[in-house]
Amino acid sequence: MQGIVKNKFGFCEYSFESDYVHIYNLFTMPKFRNQGKAMATLRTVINTIRKTGYKGSIQNVADPKDDFVDKNRLILFYKRMGLDVFSYYG
Repeated sequence: MQGIVKNKFGFCEYSFESDYVHIYNLFTMPKFRNQGKAMATLRTVINTIRKTGYKGSIQNVADPKDDFVDKNRLILFYKRMGLDVFSYYG
């Protein structure tokens, strides 16, 4: 099962795999960055996943698409949100 959460700030996609859920493509429009909007979108995605009854691992790969996004800062952000974070796909 796959899903997407969209709001006026951006979007985030997720996919239920066999033994975990993968969150990907978290995007926040530039004019809303550094205002907590990515965090709000990600919280909505996590809540949407948990409302299905799923209690297992929610994973993400910290792979910034923009050069100005610091990967280490991104990893910390995802970990603070309770995600299991990986540095690469595979």
